Amino acid sequence: MKNVVTRTLLVSLPVVLWAGCGAFAESTPTLDPDLAALFDKVSAGKDVAAADSAIAALASEDSSAHEWQAFFEDYFEERLFTPSLGGFWQYALRRAGEAKVQAARASAIAAAEAVQQGRRRMAASPSASEASSQEAAQQWLHRIRTELEPADFRPVFQILNRAVEKYPLSWPQDVVQRPGGHDVWLSVQTCLTIAAYAPPLGSGRETPNFAASPAFPASTRAFWRNHGLLLLDNGALDIAQLTSLDSLVRAFPRDLLDTAAFVVPEALGLNAANHGLSLSGPLVIVRPAPMNLPTNSEEFFLRGERPTAPVFTVNAAASIVRAVQTTQFARRPGLRLRRDIILASARAEKGHYLRKDIPPAFYLEHPDELLPATAFLWFINSEATFRMAAELFDVKIGDPIDTALLLADLLSGGHGMTRLFRTDEAGIVSFADAPIGRSPAPVIAPPATVPPQAPLALQFVTAIDIRGHRWTFELDEQGRTRRGRRR
Repeated sequence: MKNVVTRTLLVSLPVVLWAGCGAFAESTPTLDPDLAALFDKVSAGKDVAAADSAIAALASEDSSAHEWQAFFEDYFEERLFTPSLGGFWQYALRRAGEAKVQAARASAIAAAEAVQQGRRRMAASPSASEASSQEAAQQWLHRIRTELEPADFRPVFQILNRAVEKYPLSWPQDVVQRPGGHDVWLSVQTCLTIAAYAPPLGSGRETPNFAASPAFPASTRAFWRNHGLLLLDNGALDIAQLTSLDSLVRAFPRDLLDTAAFVVPEALGLNAANHGLSLSGPLVIVRPAPMNLPTNSEEFFLRGERPTAPVFTVNAAASIVRAVQTTQFARRPGLRLRRDIILASARAEKGHYLRKDIPPAFYLEHPDELLPATAFLWFINSEATFRMAAELFDVKIGDPIDTALLLADLLSGGHGMTRLFRTDEAGIVSFADAPIGRSPAPVIAPPATVPPQAPLALQFVTAIDIRGHRWTFELDEQGRTRRGRRR
C-alpha cells in the first residue's frame, strides 16, 4: 500500500502508537503499511494488542480528518469493511478516553470510504462479499452518527455523495426488473445513509445526488428540494397523490418530522414490517391508495356533519404520527404514561374509543396504535374529532377527550401550541395553530397496568382552544379528566 502522508516520521511507529495515549501529539504520524497491518488484524478477528495499538494511533492523530481519509481511501481500495472491524470501532469508542472524538470521526470516515471503494468494485463485479461489506459499513455509519460533532457530518456526506455520483445505484431501473432484490435493498439503504448525513435544506451546502440526478424519479428529487426529506416511491405515486402528500408535509410541524424517509414499500419490493434497514430515524410508510377512495363518513357520529377525506392522505398522516410518536415518547415519557392511563381506563369498552370500527382488543394488544388511529380522524377534521370527544365527555365517558388532548400534546412537541387540521376531498391539508394549556398530573395511584417508574412532576394537557372557545378540564387522582368547562 502506498504511503499517503509524506511528512517525515522522526520516531519509530511503535513509539508513536503508544506515546499519544491520553493526549494529543503535536506531530502527525505517518500513515504507512504498518498501520494498515494493524487494521488488517482487527478486521480479521479479535486482536487486543493490535486494537490497542490502533487506538493509540487514533489518539496521537490530532491534525485532521483529511489524512485519515486519504489513509482509508487507500486502505479500502482492495479491502472490505468486516463485522470484526465494526467490533473494533465499538471497542475503540470504549477505550479511547479523551480521544473518543477522534476515534468516532475516523470510524465514520473509514466506513464512508469503504462504501465508496466498495461501490467502485461492485460497479465492475458485484459479489455477496462486497454487498455484505457495504451493509456492515452503513450499519456502522448509523450507529456512530449520534457520537459525531455536527461538523463531522460534512466529509462523510461528501464521500458518500461522490460515491453514488461516480458509481450510480442500481435503483430505480432494476426495481422494475428485479423487485425486492438485494441490489435494490442496498440502494435504498445507501439513500437512507446519505440522507442521514446530508446538510439541512437551505444551508447553502451541497445537495444529495438523489436531489438532482435524473437517475432518480422526479418525485424523489422534488420532495428533497421542497422539504429536505427523502421520498422513495420509485415513481409509484401519481400527481394527485404527490400533491396531497406535499400539502400534508407542509401542514405538519416541521420540527417534529425527525424521520429517516417516506417509503412506498410495494414499489421497492420491501417488507415494511421486516425490512432490515439501518436507520437514523423512523420510516414513514406510505400506502398508494387511489385518491378517489374516501374515508367512511360513518367514522363521525356528529349530527349534520360527517366529513370525509381521501384514505391515502389520512393514512399517510397516521403513519407520520406513528413515526413522530416514536421520537416524542422517547423524549417525553409522560406521553406514554398518559397513553397507558387511557388504555387502563378504557379497557375493552368499545364506546370509550373514537374509532368505532376498530375493536378495543386491537388497542390493548397494540397500544402504540391508539394515537395513530385517532390521528386518522384528527387529520380529516380536528374540530369535528374534538367535538365528538366532547359529546362523549358530556355523557360521562372521558377517555376520548383524554385521547384527543394527548394527541394535541404529541403534536405540540412540548410547546404551548398544537395544530388542528382539515383535509378536503382532493387531499389538500389545511391547518391552524391552537393554544393549549397544561396542569400538574396528580398521578399518585396509577392503574396497575402503568409502569411504576413513572416520571415525576408530570404536566398533562388539560386545555385547548377550539373554534373560539377555551375548553378546560380537571384531572382526578389518576390523571384522567373528570370535570370540564367551555368558555
